[in-house]
Amino acid sequence: MAALIQGDNAKGRRNLEETIAWAPHISSAYLILSQLTLDSGQTEEARRYLKQMMKAAPKDARGYIAYAELEAASGDINGARSILIRGSQRLPSNQAIIDAMQRFTPPRKP
Repeated sequence: MAALIQGDNAKGRRNLEETIAWAPHISSAYLILSQLTLDSGQTEEARRYLKQMMKAAPKDARGYIAYAELEAASGDINGARSILIRGSQRLPSNQAIIDAMQRFTPPRKP
């Protein structure tokens, strides 16, 4: 993290990837890596990190939400909903996922 704070994104990425290799359950490393790659325009790589996170830490709602937000930002609202549905199946009472699902669900017609 010190490398990222000092602005050395390349070294920070290497450190985070090493963290994942040693301790794949540390989900924050995936989130930071996905944001770094997204910030540099590498959407597919950001998706890859988020998919890895959901696999390594399936009980962490942040992965589902971040991946859904990425899909929505790319214009795939149905994909975002699908990811959140998968998250809600694994974490049925998680309020963060419930709230995110409401953001991506069209309002009901009266």
